[in-house]
Amino acid sequence: NASRHLLGIINDILDLSRLEADRLPLETRSFVLQSVFDSLFMLLGDRAEEKNLALINEIPPALSALELRGDALRLGQIFINLIGNAIKFTFNGAVTIALSSIRDALKVSAKDTGVGIQREDQDKLFRFFGKIENTKDINRSGMGLGLTISK
Repeated sequence: NASRHLLGIINDILDLSRLEADRLPLETRSFVLQSVFDSLFMLLGDRAEEKNLALINEIPPALSALELRGDALRLGQIFINLIGNAIKFTFNGAVTIALSSIRDALKVSAKDTGVGIQREDQDKLFRFFGKIENTKDINRSGMGLGLTISK
C-alpha cells in the first residue's frame, strides 16, 4: 500500500510538471465509454468495499455504449480522482456515479453521503496542493494534486 501510494504521488507530480510545461499530450482515439467506467469500478470497487460503502452505478447502458473520440486514459484519470475523493471522504452510505445527456453533451456526476464541502472552500480544492484544513477527524492523505490535474 505504501509503495502504491508513493508511486501515485510521484505520478501526480510528474503529470503536474508535464501540464505546467505544456508537455502532456492528449490522445485522440475512438473508445467506448463503458470501458472507462469498467476500469473505474474495477479500480475503486475494492476501496469502497473496504469502507463498507455502496458504489452505485447509475449509468444508462445506451449512454455507456457510446463511441467517443478522445483520451480515454486521461478521462479515466479524472474520474478516478473525483470518485476516489468521494470514497475517501465518505464514511458510511454510498457513492453514486451517474451519466446523463444534456443536448449534445454528456454529464458525469458523483454524489456521496460524505462530509461535504463548504461553498467557500470549494475553490481551494482545484489549486496546487489544495486541501481543506479545517475539517476534524478526516484522513487528509495525498498531496492535493489530483483535482488540480483533473482541472
